[in-house]
Amino acid sequence: MAIKILSTEITLDDADTVADARVVRLVNTAGSAVLVTVKSGSTTLGTTTLLVNEVFYLHKSATDTVQPSSPIKATKVSAPA
Repeated sequence: MAIKILSTEITLDDADTVADARVVRLVNTAGSAVLVTVKSGSTTLGTTTLLVNEVFYLHKSATDTVQPSSPIKATKVSAPA
């Protein structure tokens, strides 16, 4: 799988658009599972659990925010090829 990195990796610990990303690479380096919530404004679009050491590619609208229950790593990337 090939991806293009489009931003610097950040520690995501609050709601953020991750540089207005449409695809976000999320990595859970914490010691336990993390609940990830995606919102459009104040409306929750969905949630998912990110397991320990799991890498997940999240597709979203540029203005949607991503909010983890505990800090995780996030990077704006291109869609996986």
